[in-house]
Amino acid sequence: MHLKLTVGVVCAASAGLVAAVQQGGATPPGLDARLAHAVAHARQVAREVELRHRLPDGRRLVVSEVTTMRGVATLEILNPTNGSTTSIPTANGVYIALCGHGARKQCAIADGGARAGDALVARRQALELARRLLVETRLDLVAVGLPQTPTRQLLLLFERDLLDSTETGTDAGTIDRLSRGRLYAQAGLIAFSATKDSLALLKLPSRR
Repeated sequence: MHLKLTVGVVCAASAGLVAAVQQGGATPPGLDARLAHAVAHARQVAREVELRHRLPDGRRLVVSEVTTMRGVATLEILNPTNGSTTSIPTANGVYIALCGHGARKQCAIADGGARAGDALVARRQALELARRLLVETRLDLVAVGLPQTPTRQLLLLFERDLLDSTETGTDAGTIDRLSRGRLYAQAGLIAFSATKDSLALLKLPSRR
């Protein structure tokens, strides 16, 4: 699949992944037993990890959703720096949504945008989730939604072959290094087949 994005597409529906995975359902009938087990384990891990992290103001980033990515066939990634594209299959992946508990609207980490301290906590929590799930299950992909505002979220993507799970550091430098090249903005859904979509993602500059 060749991915071509225009400015208009990049500004489209930031909730594309959420809508697509909900089409597939959190635990759809006929789900492969191994994947169903992995999702169940992911929910347990998410509850445990959730208790270990708090935002600077004391709020927790709760996990609002853990589901398969059944409604999305692939993630189609555009790197605007060099124009390259990458396709990531999602069949053996999970989507986890973080939510700023007590936020004024929906799941925003901070009203009007995530503060630096909030962003660090969110990435640290996402990284711990990914490390555990890629070690404790046979999942190949963990996608974590980071709420930026009431209407926009970024995705952190962790792939089995590209994350060194033996790196267990939780300091700010390690978290930044392991997450800065894995942040993506959602850019809309692309028809993949009669029953599935692909999600277009825009790779964000590493300096974020």
